[in-house]
Amino acid sequence: MILRPSNEKDADLFLSWLKDESEFDILSGGTLGKMPHSGKELYDVFMSRSTTEKQYTVEDNGVPVGQFTLRDAGDGCYKICYVIIDKNRRKEGLGRQMMRLAVDYCLNELKAKNISLVVFKRNTAAFNCYKDVGFKVVEGKESMFMLMGKEEACYEMIWDNK
Repeated sequence: MILRPSNEKDADLFLSWLKDESEFDILSGGTLGKMPHSGKELYDVFMSRSTTEKQYTVEDNGVPVGQFTLRDAGDGCYKICYVIIDKNRRKEGLGRQMMRLAVDYCLNELKAKNISLVVFKRNTAAFNCYKDVGFKVVEGKESMFMLMGKEEACYEMIWDNK
């Protein structure tokens, strides 16, 4: 698998990998607004945040299979956001491979001191994936997000290289 910067064409893939609008809301934590109608709209949203966020696509044998965003939080701290795997390729271990690539990129290319993410408590598949890669729950850092009109509990997780 390889990691590369995402482009406008990848935004169409991102949308096609979603099952429905509720999955978009869960993926974005409600921070990206309503689900865009086109990849162009989504790409424009991502580009409007390009000073602090960069999107990456992961390819398996030349075929895009996943995407995520890295947010530069300053002082060598990075947050992994908007993680998605092609809905037809889920349950193949690609999420773990992609997260390992993301962590390696942060550590080796960006010289990150800290890598974190937030995951909804009810998203047990993602939680277990992140845990398997080496992320640990930050005790006392549970948060609540408004999602589709109701509060949802989240874990903040930090990468632990031990």
